[in-house]
Amino acid sequence: MVEYCKRRRKIYDKLGYSNITVQALYDSGSSRKQGGSGTNKLIDIVEDILNISDKEHTKNLKDFKNKIYCYFLPDGEDKELFKEFIKKYNLNYEFGRNSQNKIPDMVLKIGNDIFIIEAKHIKESGGAQDKQIKEIIEFIKYEEKSSNIHYVSLMDGIYFNKFIKEKYNPNGRKNNKVKTQINDIKNHLKDNKNNFFVNTEGFKKLLKDFK
Repeated sequence: MVEYCKRRRKIYDKLGYSNITVQALYDSGSSRKQGGSGTNKLIDIVEDILNISDKEHTKNLKDFKNKIYCYFLPDGEDKELFKEFIKKYNLNYEFGRNSQNKIPDMVLKIGNDIFIIEAKHIKESGGAQDKQIKEIIEFIKYEEKSSNIHYVSLMDGIYFNKFIKEKYNPNGRKNNKVKTQINDIKNHLKDNKNNFFVNTEGFKKLLKDFK
């Protein structure tokens, strides 16, 4: 193992790897690891607030249409179902077409309203996190023709606190990156009034309102 690492290090050095590159790779791996736990947390919140069980994890569009509360997981085991959903409901899903066919974490139905949800856990900026932040903000940039289709960006983690701090402390030290992100969020929501950008508590309140 030691000899392998030494040889691997020599290869990395030749390719110009730096500490920054290594950190970026670590951030990327960390983001992937958080994906599964993030989806599980999303499911727990939905099932708790709507008082439903995993039986409402639907596997076909017929059940999805007939149930009052149900969900499926496009970025998990329900990739094909999401393709059928897009076609059946005649959605543009521009975000996917403009983001290398990236698919959301959950599609949730509450009565006649359908929520297409992208959730990310963001602790800090830098490396892969900046890409994650950009993606979750751009997720609400698009809107469908039907007013009962909602795109929801759920940002979990302490980074969301920067948005709150910047909003309620306008005379403090300016963080231009955060300020730009806030303006982008505001503009997207202004242009697409059926969409939502929330943290965990905001998401819970959103579910309660529609319930």
